[in-house]
Amino acid sequence: MNSRHRPLHACGVSILAIVDIAMGKTQHINGPLGSTLRRVTKLAKFSTPLIYAIQFQWLIMLSFIDDAILAIEKITEKLFPPSTLVFDKVDEIVLMIVSLPEKFDGATNRFPTIIHEVPFLDWALTLMILRLNSLVSTLNHWGQKTQR
Repeated sequence: MNSRHRPLHACGVSILAIVDIAMGKTQHINGPLGSTLRRVTKLAKFSTPLIYAIQFQWLIMLSFIDDAILAIEKITEKLFPPSTLVFDKVDEIVLMIVSLPEKFDGATNRFPTIIHEVPFLDWALTLMILRLNSLVSTLNHWGQKTQR
């Protein structure tokens, strides 16, 4: 029997990596939506130590639960050896989950190229960006009285 990967910890780390990639990509958006996201990021920098502490505690909890899962897995494999096949498949799924952040990053890098190759998708994306920018602009000026 070989060493198994920690399924919950792997999922947690992958989710955090994907969120980090998405936050990095939002910093390069132009227009009112991009400026709003950059302002939110600047405000979030003050809470960064708290966020890292929460992430660390969350990953510790997942590791603790993983220890229990792996212990139960080990006992199950000793009592019922054919279950090793099921646990091997679970381990393969965990390896796929670990590779998700790289796949997500690659997909987000290729996304604009794919969109611009199909005229309808390019038009729909442009329209969606204009609508989002209009919505963000409206929300930014909500409640302000115009002075003329």
